[in-house]
Amino acid sequence: MNDRRTSWISAFNRALFRLLLGSRLPVTSGALEIEGPRGPIALRRDRHGIPMIEAEDELDVFFGFGFCQGQDRTLQIELSKRAASGTLSELFGRRTLPVDRLFRRAGLRHAAEEQFQVLAPRVASIITAFASGVNAGSTVGLRRRQLPVEFVLLRARPTEFTALDVLTILKLQSFLMPSNWDCELARLMVLNLDGPDALLDLDPGYPEWHRVAVPPSGLASDVGKAAERLAEDLALFQETMLFPETTETGPGPNTGPNIEPDGGPTMEPNIGPGGGSNSWAVSGGRTRSGRPLLANDPHLAATAPPHWYLARLKARSSKSIKSKSKSPGWTVAGAALPGTPAIVVGHNGNCAWGVTAGLTDNTDLFLERVGTDGRSVLQDGEFVQCQVRREVIRVRGADPIEEEVLVTPRGPIISPALPSPEPGIVELGAVSMRAVWLDPLPVAGFLGALEASTVEEFCAPFADWSILPLGLVCADTQGNVGYQLVGQSPRRRRGCGIVPGAGWAPGAGWEEEGVPFGDMPRTLNPSCGYVAAANTQPEPPGSGPFLGIDWIDGYRLGRIAEALEERWDWDFDSTAALQLDVKSLPWEEMREFVLAGTPVSAETRAARELLETWDGRMASDSAGATLFHLFLAEMSGRVARARAPRSASWLLGRNLLPVSGSTSFAARQVGRVSRLIRERPPGWFGSSSSGDGWQAEIDDALRSAYSDAVRRLGEPTARWNWGRARTAMLRHPLGRIPLLGSILNLGPFQCPGDANTVFQAGTYGDDPLAGPGIVPSMRMVLDVGDWDRSLFSLPGGQSGNPLSPHYKDLLPAWLKGAGVAIAWTDEAVEAATVETLLLKPASKGPHT
Repeated sequence: MNDRRTSWISAFNRALFRLLLGSRLPVTSGALEIEGPRGPIALRRDRHGIPMIEAEDELDVFFGFGFCQGQDRTLQIELSKRAASGTLSELFGRRTLPVDRLFRRAGLRHAAEEQFQVLAPRVASIITAFASGVNAGSTVGLRRRQLPVEFVLLRARPTEFTALDVLTILKLQSFLMPSNWDCELARLMVLNLDGPDALLDLDPGYPEWHRVAVPPSGLASDVGKAAERLAEDLALFQETMLFPETTETGPGPNTGPNIEPDGGPTMEPNIGPGGGSNSWAVSGGRTRSGRPLLANDPHLAATAPPHWYLARLKARSSKSIKSKSKSPGWTVAGAALPGTPAIVVGHNGNCAWGVTAGLTDNTDLFLERVGTDGRSVLQDGEFVQCQVRREVIRVRGADPIEEEVLVTPRGPIISPALPSPEPGIVELGAVSMRAVWLDPLPVAGFLGALEASTVEEFCAPFADWSILPLGLVCADTQGNVGYQLVGQSPRRRRGCGIVPGAGWAPGAGWEEEGVPFGDMPRTLNPSCGYVAAANTQPEPPGSGPFLGIDWIDGYRLGRIAEALEERWDWDFDSTAALQLDVKSLPWEEMREFVLAGTPVSAETRAARELLETWDGRMASDSAGATLFHLFLAEMSGRVARARAPRSASWLLGRNLLPVSGSTSFAARQVGRVSRLIRERPPGWFGSSSSGDGWQAEIDDALRSAYSDAVRRLGEPTARWNWGRARTAMLRHPLGRIPLLGSILNLGPFQCPGDANTVFQAGTYGDDPLAGPGIVPSMRMVLDVGDWDRSLFSLPGGQSGNPLSPHYKDLLPAWLKGAGVAIAWTDEAVEAATVETLLLKPASKGPHT
């Protein structure tokens, strides 16, 4: 079906949908008397629906921010809340039971309840006011209090949103984004199926020739460190797996019912892990204006509506985190995750900041031996009693599901919620999880940095950041640029947390105190004149505390640094253009080695001819990019099967999680293939003890890739072009419901880039021509100090209502690499305002 016909069908279905249900748009002008605020709140909106919120009191500002999110993103917030708390099945029936079981066992909601008790009073007040605003926005904030369109389809109503839901959503993000425990499970499968040698050969760690964030111009330089850590954990694994039983063990905790999907509403939770992010800041010494420039593009799943919500917030007075005294107030502008109150990406008029996933290892798995009573686990030679938590999962159209969760001294046992990886061959047994973000620890972070005036002041409140690890890239109006890795990281009593440990081994677990904040990687005003982060190893091995080994390959960071070092006259437009860069460093690394042989088949000869003329750019109009990816997929499978024939799928990204398609192993396979193609270790292919078999294997992989392209795309024509060979689609959670996909989903459209280009468009799965699952979920460029000149770009729009004019009005700019500004100065706000809604307090008093 061609794009024009697809667009026509979508427009027709949307018009019919609007005729049947009405637009159900929010109230955006006039005045409303409403319970909750202490004083009046002005909600101005620009022509793209971006709210500019202002009030005297900061709690009223956050109430207004929640109100706008409740108006525009009701379903998105509801689904995030339900996924995190394990109540999706109340809406969708048995189909989502695997997701609910996993998050109930992990206990995200229980952890949120404990964490709320230790929050600073200001933080607790802010999220409480915000939650109250979400409730008001999703009810009185809609015209005639009509239900949002999606809830009409689901025959449901939004549920009450509370401060605990804010924390639970943050824990959901912590669970999905940085935790490497899915890689721990994959390594366990490789160990069980093919042994430790296979793992050592195929999981070598971060490439030593790739850059690290601190210093930004440095290299990893010592690959042996990661291999040594892995070998250390493997030795402990082998030792403890032989630990003698002290008594008979029982059947373990309740594994719950055997769940098979049945009918009911079809949906995609859209809560799978993201891919990564880019962020960099250039000091004034490298810019045309003499002011710093900052860019950020977080990479998350390709969804509609977007993962981010844009806003400007202004409080004319506020309270300090450390005292009850009032300050003159603050203003911030940028993007927040729907269902949360913090501006995670943006600026406050003094500082600008961007974020990347930090990927430190703050989560460990432990194998447990459960006693015959089903209520105890083996620890230090004896069985100790565990807490038993009862979970009741209500299921639409079926009886409730009851489960008992055993909470060990290390953490909850989660394995019954995971499918058997290899029935009859490998069984998980009892596996518990320990995570920093499940501990009741305070967190201030972005809400503590509202009034920060320098890079150092902005980073200081993250000393107790206990949720998802982040790489903060910052710049300020004094000319400083800096990088800080944040997120509390554990120190282990034994091992490194790379593979699951034995809960019964002496000394298993963590130290009481984690890595001190002062020891976390950071840099301020480096001599190279820039800072950059892209989910890579943060420092060379041995130069700081051990923080993990599951980093993303450094190709994106390498290309960013390469480009930044080429010039000293960066400006706003050139910075935005770098976010669209599609140069492939992997091809640059391996080109001469791939093309070194003498082809013996017509297909190999044709493949070589195409790749010899390819410029190495993953452009939409590039046929070479398509062939290169088919070759990479073919070669990745061959090297994995050569050393791990039974567990190759795990090394290629197979995952046990019911909320994700692949592990980060899939994102790292290109670096592994590049290393092996260049080093050609002996004995991998054929009977030769030399590396000669490699070239024959490479040539045959080229033949296979070319034949696959002909089979799927026909003889070489424009259909081979990368943008046409695999189109992108932004998928709505309800987009699989028949007839609704054309209304709710956005696309298809051509998309350049891949997982290792600055323009991130990664496909992590078996099919290299599948549409990209990860895309830039937002782009931001800031000229630090000239705040009215900013660029914010979303793949969609501000509204989650498919019948709103703001559902996809920002998508055309996103596709072109352009965006819109968020008005900053009062004069710019006045000029940008097209609608104003005034919220008036119906009665004074604290926020409910």
